[in-house]
Amino acid sequence: QPAVSEGDGSDSGKQAELKCGSCPETAATSWCVECAEFICDGCVQAHQRLKITKEHTIKPKEEGEPDNQAPATGPHHKSLFCSVHRQEKLSLFCETCDRLTCRDCQLSDHRDHKYKFINEIAAETRSMISGLLSEVSYKRVLLKSAMKVIDDRQNLIVEKKKQLVKEITQMVVKLTNTINARGKQLVVRLNEVCDGAENPQREEVGPGAAVGPH
Repeated sequence: QPAVSEGDGSDSGKQAELKCGSCPETAATSWCVECAEFICDGCVQAHQRLKITKEHTIKPKEEGEPDNQAPATGPHHKSLFCSVHRQEKLSLFCETCDRLTCRDCQLSDHRDHKYKFINEIAAETRSMISGLLSEVSYKRVLLKSAMKVIDDRQNLIVEKKKQLVKEITQMVVKLTNTINARGKQLVVRLNEVCDGAENPQREEVGPGAAVGPH
């Protein structure tokens, strides 16, 4: 029916328009359960590199919660609750142990540890990821520029090689022609010398030289 079709189109359109929570100009491709935020491919890679977020659960954006809000309960967000104090949310981050904790854990096992609220850590992490992405983008530009310089130099080397091969070929042809011409000159000169040496001998012998004494 038309109503169902319009509803499906609206949902798919909404999913297609989702943007990354840390990179507003980039389309979201995934959903981070712990951050309760849609993220792009770059942020997914950053999540996997950073010690503080590498254990976060990353899911396809289609499985993300609407309006970027995580529900208080449900199987998708059981990791947001403490495994020891099951009624307490993991609302704190113990910087000493580098892990999420609940209020009761922080007051007992992590009493003297340095900690922050997860919204503070999330903001810092987003800022860190944004900085890393900016650095990666900058280095990508530098790499692209360096690759262009390398390609230009390789093309220059190829062109120079062609030019040198052409010059060498022309030089070989020129030298070959010069040697051939000089060889012909030497042969002509040799013939002239040999012919000049034979003629005087023939004149000395002559017809009278063949007549013996009477």
